[in-house]
Amino acid sequence: MKLLDDGVLVRVPEERISKGGIAIPESALTVGNTKGKVVAVGPGELTPSNGTWKREPIDIPVGSLVLLAPHAGRDVRIEDELHFLCRRKEIWCILDDYTDVD
Repeated sequence: MKLLDDGVLVRVPEERISKGGIAIPESALTVGNTKGKVVAVGPGELTPSNGTWKREPIDIPVGSLVLLAPHAGRDVRIEDELHFLCRRKEIWCILDDYTDVD
């Protein structure tokens, strides 16, 4: 798969367990903040610069754990795994690990 422009593909867990031990199903993962692992990035967005176009590379490396903005991107299934396809601007931060944000 080759992503275009500022596209980012993030794999998210199929099911998460809340602090209270309640399983959060896949259908609930599309609402609110979602954490996941970056599996692919595009080459970056083209922006105008002094009469020419310049590509702004994406500053998030593949393999990073990230926090997505609420309702970011589109959920897609690739090889039977849940992913979000979003834009760079829809990623809020890079996490140290999955316990950074609940």
